[in-house]
Amino acid sequence: MHCAHQNSEIFYIRRLRNKEGELLYTSDESSVDETQCVEAQCHNRKEDDDSAAEKVNFFEIVETNLLEKDLFLDIDGPVAASIPLKQYDVKYKAFFEHVKVKVGEELLVKRSDDDRDNLKWPLFFVQIQRDDLLDLLEEQLDSLEPTDSISESELQVGTLCVSYCRAFDSLFRAVITNVCDTGIEVHYIDYGNYEMVKSNDLKSINNLSDISRTHPGMAIPCILYNAQNSDTLAVDDDLVANLKKKVSCEHQSFLLRVIKEDGNGICTVEYISS
Repeated sequence: MHCAHQNSEIFYIRRLRNKEGELLYTSDESSVDETQCVEAQCHNRKEDDDSAAEKVNFFEIVETNLLEKDLFLDIDGPVAASIPLKQYDVKYKAFFEHVKVKVGEELLVKRSDDDRDNLKWPLFFVQIQRDDLLDLLEEQLDSLEPTDSISESELQVGTLCVSYCRAFDSLFRAVITNVCDTGIEVHYIDYGNYEMVKSNDLKSINNLSDISRTHPGMAIPCILYNAQNSDTLAVDDDLVANLKKKVSCEHQSFLLRVIKEDGNGICTVEYISS
């Protein structure tokens, strides 16, 4: 049997043996060939074992170095928005699209849902503080004058209408999100807040302008990046309170970066500054 060179094909040949099991050689063969092959295989196996040992030692060193590192967290910096939070159950279903945003875009925004107690946390709603959008909101969407009452057939989940908003004492565009015995739940698509109203608080939007009936909602549903990645680390209540404060309704405006938008329209955002 001859030793094969590296990367060459190996052929195995059945050799004749005597009754005692010893190999028989022809006149032009020698048992030295077989001996050299076995020695080469042993040498290669030893090199492989040494290489594997070096790899194990390398990973042990890396792991030790990582464990010896001191972890530092600055909750006042932008990195705070990437800290995982406790798990929350976010209940939101989009019935009407909101104004478009782009992944990676930095937006100057303001809280618009008036959810000062963060009852919907980690979900919150913002309006983009851009002149063209704010002008449209003021001139077209905040000055609605509907005349027709909503019909019985329109009193169903998903209907866009106009509702009297008690929180702001105004008529706003709204989507019906629930109908029950105790009242009708609506979501104000330009502000983000929810309210329970009565049927006589609702008006039909059908006779209003095209902009009123078709323009995307101004309120953008957001979740901070940390709340989106909440399954790896439990963070104390002080940190949660700190993050709520950063996107508080008390701020005139703050800056967010859009990380992604899911299929339901919720934007995962990173807090940058106020």
